[in-house]
Amino acid sequence: MTTIFDRPWYKKNDFENDSIIESKYSSFIYNKEDIDRIMKDDNSVIEELYNIANSLVVENPIVLYMSNKDVSYTDGHHIVIANKESFSDINDNHSKFDILIGLTLHESAHCIYSEFELKSFERVSRSKICKHICNIIEDQLIEEKLSIDYPGYRKFINKIKYYYFDKHHKKYDFSVNELDIILKIFLETIRYHKYLYKELNKSIYEKYNDLFTKIYDILRKNKCLYDIDENKNLFYNINKVSRYSCASAIEICDLLKIEIPDIDEKYDECLKNENSAINEHLKSIDDMSSVYECNDKKDIQNYKKKLGKALSDSIKNNIKEGNINFTNNFNICGNEAAYN
Repeated sequence: MTTIFDRPWYKKNDFENDSIIESKYSSFIYNKEDIDRIMKDDNSVIEELYNIANSLVVENPIVLYMSNKDVSYTDGHHIVIANKESFSDINDNHSKFDILIGLTLHESAHCIYSEFELKSFERVSRSKICKHICNIIEDQLIEEKLSIDYPGYRKFINKIKYYYFDKHHKKYDFSVNELDIILKIFLETIRYHKYLYKELNKSIYEKYNDLFTKIYDILRKNKCLYDIDENKNLFYNINKVSRYSCASAIEICDLLKIEIPDIDEKYDECLKNENSAINEHLKSIDDMSSVYECNDKKDIQNYKKKLGKALSDSIKNNIKEGNINFTNNFNICGNEAAYN
């Protein structure tokens, strides 16, 4: 039986190649000596990642932090990148730097293509399951958009997908409920289709074929996938993607509520199982440690306004609690970066 999963939802990428983690894409930008020098010092890493982020995000200056842990996120004005020590399983500096660049590109893509002030986010954020679905769609769209606009960066995006979804892939726990199975299939189909058919019996995919055909139609209607019939990305000419990912997530969530009436309780049940597909995808937001800002004194006042206006609550709280290391004065030059 041919199912909707046999149809490509997005163009096939090369992240399914097992040798991708061994490739060293940063060597096309930096020589080996420079990478070894940069990777010796957190401030040097942050400075390079800061430069990459601000070369892409031209709408507003980006402040870049380094987390204490393996967690990366953004609020549109600030980017938090996982600490380089999180990747201790990668032996060479080139590959580790590739991952850090990939994470920076992913978060920068959110700053470029996501709409953080969108009212639809309010409805999405009221539901854990809806937010989860929206995040999966949004992540795929911003990466696809970045790869279309900046084709040379696709390799870095593919490498972080390999690292998180393959190298650190957790064996699926079949004792989790039906919702987790559906979300596992959804995550595989949208983000990393290498594992389709590998951990779940094909009969399970056949069982959910009608449901995912409806999901496919929702995404197609909202311009959130690659259309094989028209041989084009439906989101190619879209500048901002959030309104489309939000609209899709809301419709998909409403559809799932028909299939699973107690969907919120089932979602919470999945959260309690550390081997669930949901927990494989989710990462907690934790405290941060380092910051690098800018080299030009003339930008100080602009940064003060940005920092005063746009700092998210999580970042403000971490500053207040001393989880970010700052100097006592606001100085954006040299090795000091501070916020009063």
